[in-house]
Amino acid sequence: MQLNLHKEALSILVNDLQDSTTAEAYCSLGGQVIPSKIATMIGEGLRLGVWASLIVGKARLQRNLTGGSGFTPSSEEEKKQMLTKMLVEVYISSGKGKAGHAARILNAQAINLEVGEVRLGCSFGRKD
Repeated sequence: MQLNLHKEALSILVNDLQDSTTAEAYCSLGGQVIPSKIATMIGEGLRLGVWASLIVGKARLQRNLTGGSGFTPSSEEEKKQMLTKMLVEVYISSGKGKAGHAARILNAQAINLEVGEVRLGCSFGRKD
């Protein structure tokens, strides 16, 4: 998925659906809401291969069926980190009401994020 679509998906989850749990799951699953292995198992068990390929992607589905992961651990981790940074940016740009969510993620993921990597879109202490 393109970066702008990830940000749009996160923004919809956070701002329109008010579903921070799914937004955080989306990041920790590398941009998916249904883990690829579960989608593959459901697809095999219910003979829904086409559905599974839409969720997982055809190439990834083949790797799951044959046991390969398709991603090196570092690239998958980098993607999760990039999505987490993007989620923090969405929270911050959403205003003070989401500041607690952003702070919680920053605290929980501090070891995985560089200070300068997260773009702060507003200043919470400023009075305009």
